[in-house]
Parts: sequence; structure tokens; C-alpha cells
Amino acid sequence: MYLKRWKLNMINSALLVLLIAVAYIMFRNIVTPELKADEVTSVRMSIRATEDAVKHVTGADDLKRFIKVFNSIDLKYSPLGGNPVEWAMKVQVEGEKTLDILVQDDMLRVGKSWYKADSGKMTELLFLYPEFSYPASISPE
Repeated sequence: MYLKRWKLNMINSALLVLLIAVAYIMFRNIVTPELKADEVTSVRMSIRATEDAVKHVTGADDLKRFIKVFNSIDLKYSPLGGNPVEWAMKVQVEGEKTLDILVQDDMLRVGKSWYKADSGKMTELLFLYPEFSYPASISPE
């Protein structure tokens, strides 16, 4: 009887260790995204209210401001994610690589990964759209 219980405890312990190891391997490679000023050439932004109107930000000072605000957001990886249909702002960062960002309440999708963020910082990011004095053009999409 005790031997049987001991075997079950050992199997449960081994499964728990295996589960923890798999979770560690899955999440250890998740890197919080950070933009680098020398790699960004432009930023395209659109907000939900004017979905088809896109501002194409190209000025060096404005790009640095966007990067500074984005990099100041403390992002926590969220495996559950958010709802990409309910976005507040879409951003496409262009440079060496193109990076798509969706802003939604206190959630941020960078590429295909979702992150939880401070809503105050997200509001600061959202307010960049009206502050940038670039004309909004109609998106061909």
C-alpha cells in the first residue's frame, strides 16, 4: 500500500517538474520588445475613430519621441493576449524590419505577442497621434 502511494507521489513529482521545465523553456525566449532609434525610419499610425486615416511620421525628433514613449512602457508578457478586433490604435514601425503594433486598453500586441502594460503609459502613447502634426492620409487598404 505504502509502496503504491510512494510510486504515485514520485510520478506526480516527475510530471510537475516536467511541466515546470516545459513552461520555462517556452517562456525564457520571450524578449520584451524595444525600439532602437537608428533602426526606425518611419512610423505609420491610425486610430480607431479614423481607421482609414494614417499619419506617416518621419521627422527625427518625432520618431525619437515615439520611441522614447514606447520604450518607457513596462511590458509584461501575456500568454492569454487580447482581442485584435477591439484595437484603439494601429502602428506600423518601419526600418530594418517592419513591426506591427496594436494598442488596446492596457494590452499591446507587438508582432504576434501580447503584453500587459500600464494604462497611463498606453494613454500617453495614444495621445501621440493628435500631437504629431502630420497630415492624415487615406490608407489604400
